[in-house]
Amino acid sequence: MKRKWFLFFMVALLFIPTTTSNNTEASTLFNTLYLVEQDGERSLSSVQGTGLKADTIRAAGEGNVYLIEQISGSYDGSGTAVADLFLNGTAVGIGIDARVSYDFNGDGQWDRVEETDLIATDGVLEEGSYEQFTRELVHVEGDAYKAFENGKIQVEVSMRFGNGDAEIKVNAPELASNLQLPYTLEQESDESPNTGENLVRNGDFSEGTAHWDTWDGEGGQSTFSVENGAGNMHIHQIAGMHPDWNIPISWSNQLFQEGISLAGGSVYELRFDVSSTMERPIEIELNGLSNNPKHAFDVTTDTDTKRIEFSLFQESDLQLMFLLGNVRNGENHTENRPHTITIDNVSINRIGGIGDNEPDREWELVWNDEFEGTELDRSKWNIDTGNGFYSGGEYFPGWGNNESQSYQEENVEIRDGHLVLRAEEETVTDEHGTYDFTSGKVQTNGLFSQAYGKFEARMKLPEGTRVLACFLDDA
Repeated sequence: MKRKWFLFFMVALLFIPTTTSNNTEASTLFNTLYLVEQDGERSLSSVQGTGLKADTIRAAGEGNVYLIEQISGSYDGSGTAVADLFLNGTAVGIGIDARVSYDFNGDGQWDRVEETDLIATDGVLEEGSYEQFTRELVHVEGDAYKAFENGKIQVEVSMRFGNGDAEIKVNAPELASNLQLPYTLEQESDESPNTGENLVRNGDFSEGTAHWDTWDGEGGQSTFSVENGAGNMHIHQIAGMHPDWNIPISWSNQLFQEGISLAGGSVYELRFDVSSTMERPIEIELNGLSNNPKHAFDVTTDTDTKRIEFSLFQESDLQLMFLLGNVRNGENHTENRPHTITIDNVSINRIGGIGDNEPDREWELVWNDEFEGTELDRSKWNIDTGNGFYSGGEYFPGWGNNESQSYQEENVEIRDGHLVLRAEEETVTDEHGTYDFTSGKVQTNGLFSQAYGKFEARMKLPEGTRVLACFLDDA
């Protein structure tokens, strides 16, 4: 019998940081500016909004002005700027003008001015019945295009004539009013990154249940309501263990929000306040990110603020999921009895760019195993067996990787303070087939999970071909 020895000397598997950076945001290149309005402040942003608003253009007003400052960049030679505006007139016979002004060096003087031709809205008066107007801007005064250095761009949308107000669509996550520029630009900001826009829609539940959805399955039952300005998940029943996977069904009761657009090359912070009428753990899943990472938290009857920091290298559409079913976090589990979980002030903010002046961090050890004793600690580890797994009632052989071995519990042992996973050339048979090799595999699914932090292990790995030792964070 041939043997290969897999010796894993795991000193500290996971650490997480206890301090965060307060650096300014990194510059991101862009050539499109979106019209946004928040708390009465109008501006231009390189990032689309997350919740559509109708910004009123008053018939007797001076026009709506949207401004961006501290921009730098060069003209790319691709032509002229294009305005793409979504407008709605609230009366028949309304004419609208759009004007773009450029201050190339930030001295307070407009160096170039462009305008659209007259925009005439239709006679549909219903609120929110927007028309799309795409107009190439015409140079009316000032310089030719030149490079920006700490400059400004201003868009002014105003009423030329009409007997009623008009609406312009702003903050929209799609089909958004915008200005497309023949430039490659970046913006330097000295604002604190923690003051960024909240990407979660209705995170304070001030709009009731809008933008939030729920799901129950696998035997879970719940109802969702907004009371006293907070979201309340009334859990009537949770699921038990999965019959095929033998793991707690954490996803049997869910509160979630879809369509949260995240930019690549960025660091984000998720925060929320939570309490429960019954002490229990909950789990957060960041669905749509690589490996759909999950984070477990213990919740008590006292309101506490929970926090997750995560990084993205590529842009993603996130589904933020609160998994409120049969959740386990270490030794803490969820009792199957009626209770209410209260959630409020949910926010996701961009707090910087990846690699922005990374500070020295103090690390807190939150999970480890030194493999002391004579047996594997089953409160920390599961042992996988066989050559595959079930999903949705279908069996997947080879663990989805065309693996040749069958995992056996006997191939896992604790020896002299080490975890030993043993691979052997031997024939075993089960109801799914016959295999010429056996090996060992342990994992923490359902017992402990954490996507981000510092992972360390000390290992001695085997030599030879057709043998691969894996140490994975597989969320």
